Amino acid sequence: ISAVAAEEDIELPEGVSFAETAPKEVVFAAGGGLDRRVHSEPVRFSLEFADSTNKVIEVGIYGTVQ
Repeated sequence: ISAVAAEEDIELPEGVSFAETAPKEVVFAAGGGLDRRVHSEPVRFSLEFADSTNKVIEVGIYGTVQ
């Protein structure tokens, strides 16, 4: 998976990485929500920090990120 904002690649801060189990791609529909043809439910994955902590990120079906 890569971080993209406004169609530009964004680098994660040093010491932060996507967990190996993270999806390779999150696909959005034109309206901003998740593309239901690709994702039937919210997408969840973890960010791993250099201090060995993790943070779960969830992209909801309407495109909201928590």
